[in-house]
Amino acid sequence: MPILANCNIDSVSLFSGCGGLDIGFERAGFSHRLSADILEICGITLNINRPSWKVRSGPDNGDVRKINWKAEVTRKNNLLVVHGGPPCQPFSNAGKQLGKNDPRNMVPEFFRAVNELKPDAFVMENVPALGSAKFSTYLDSLLHKEIGSEYHFKKFYLFAPHFGIPQQRNRLFIVGFKSLNAFMQFQVPVPTHSVERFLTVHRGLGRHIKSAKKLVNYTRLPVTMGVREALGLDDSLPDGLAPTFRSGFTGPRNSTSILNGASSQTVLEKMGIWGNGIAATRALAASFPTENGTIRLSVEDIALIQGFPIDWIIQGPVYKAIGQIGNSVAPPVAYQVAIAVKNALFGQHTHASTDQAITLASDSLLEDDQGVDVDPFQLSLLSTHR
Repeated sequence: MPILANCNIDSVSLFSGCGGLDIGFERAGFSHRLSADILEICGITLNINRPSWKVRSGPDNGDVRKINWKAEVTRKNNLLVVHGGPPCQPFSNAGKQLGKNDPRNMVPEFFRAVNELKPDAFVMENVPALGSAKFSTYLDSLLHKEIGSEYHFKKFYLFAPHFGIPQQRNRLFIVGFKSLNAFMQFQVPVPTHSVERFLTVHRGLGRHIKSAKKLVNYTRLPVTMGVREALGLDDSLPDGLAPTFRSGFTGPRNSTSILNGASSQTVLEKMGIWGNGIAATRALAASFPTENGTIRLSVEDIALIQGFPIDWIIQGPVYKAIGQIGNSVAPPVAYQVAIAVKNALFGQHTHASTDQAITLASDSLLEDDQGVDVDPFQLSLLSTHR
């Protein structure tokens, strides 16, 4: 993520967590205006890393339901982008999937902020299940009701390993623009890295690779590192991609495991890596050998595998640290989305034709990290509202 020159676009961050989206937008040249998160520990992480940022955090100060956005953010001459990833628990396959009936559903609050601030563009991120058949009717009706008359938007999926992240993480993005011209200029980020080398380890990658080859010259892309290579381990064992990390804020209280299930543990063990009992530091990880001789990971390792810069320090006890990381957007993915939004606002891209969109919508289904088949380029997820 090379640091780009300031582009005179301001950004406001909702559900900021430990700053995954914030880092991506900052490095793409956006000017930070505000971060808000209901968890106090997230505010501590953001303040430690960026003391100059304006941060609202904690149940009293960071609850987006209590924020008057017009009073909080004064519009300047710069363009403005609002971004955020509302809590995923109401929609995740790992939960009860109560959707709109879950009190943690903050998707309407995201669009309340959009309606109050009237940004030039917005970016919302969530788990793939929010775009699945189970919730598509709810999501589409909400989008049309809340912003359909003022914004033109697209829904699409991005697979983190295709942006250099050694972790199988697939996420839904919704990007909207007030200007029809900017919307027409917007291009969904295309893969920057190849994961074809891992097909023998992760056979399910074939679907992702098939879709990617329709977008780019895949053979010329740099190769995504495996987990072992990314952590500086030797090549004595097969390398591969980590399963999607679970959040330490869910499951057993104060859990320091990043595993979503038994299959996740098996995948990591084959690479000689232990996914239970994450340690606070690498020194502590080395001090507590695992029972089966695998490598114990540290918070620093988890952040690196998620794509955080090495100097970005995650605060709090281990379960809160891995909870912040597991809930975050991988910064390199956010970075590519931010660049795509910036280019669209400045009219630097040409919108793909309908024929191209139909081609991309052909025969490839992607399977998300929790077993839901999703098509990243189906036409129903490339919505135009004028």
